[in-house]
Amino acid sequence: YVVLSHVVLHASDAGLGRAVGVAAITTLGLATTVTRFGIGALSDRVGRTRTFVLCAALMGAATAAFAVAPGRSAFLAAAVAFGVAGAVVLLSLLVLRRAERSAVVEAPVA
Repeated sequence: YVVLSHVVLHASDAGLGRAVGVAAITTLGLATTVTRFGIGALSDRVGRTRTFVLCAALMGAATAAFAVAPGRSAFLAAAVAFGVAGAVVLLSLLVLRRAERSAVVEAPVA
């Protein structure tokens, strides 16, 4: 959520203007919403962990792209990539659940 908190200010500081930052938040939200409809099918096809890792890598690349975006189009493309990657947030809980089931963990006896 750090990106969401600072994207408008960053766009303004980068000389792109507040309107581009606001458009980026809107674009990011739309990309996340649309992607969430298909993320389950993707994770069923390639696996939850692999999907999570792919989206985490995409989120890292999108965050870096925000920093070096030379113009409005590149900035909005970074927003789309970040939004697509952000759809995996709910999936991370499923990956964690799977990891918990595969690990042998015993609770200490009180």
